Amino acid sequence: MNLIEKVRNLPERKRKTILWCATAVIGSVMFFFWARYALGSLKSFDQQEFINGINLPFSGEENKNTE
Repeated sequence: MNLIEKVRNLPERKRKTILWCATAVIGSVMFFFWARYALGSLKSFDQQEFINGINLPFSGEENKNTE
């Protein structure tokens, strides 16, 4: 009997438990890789280049603080 047949023959409560455990494991792995990517992106983010790139109109006083 293969694995799928064994799972099909289990009671519904055990099948749901297996499903939720698998979902939690896969979700945790995906969150780990997403967090690593997000932290890497934030570390390489250049705030000054972003501000200069969007060309917001600044008054003279505010412009001195951003430079």
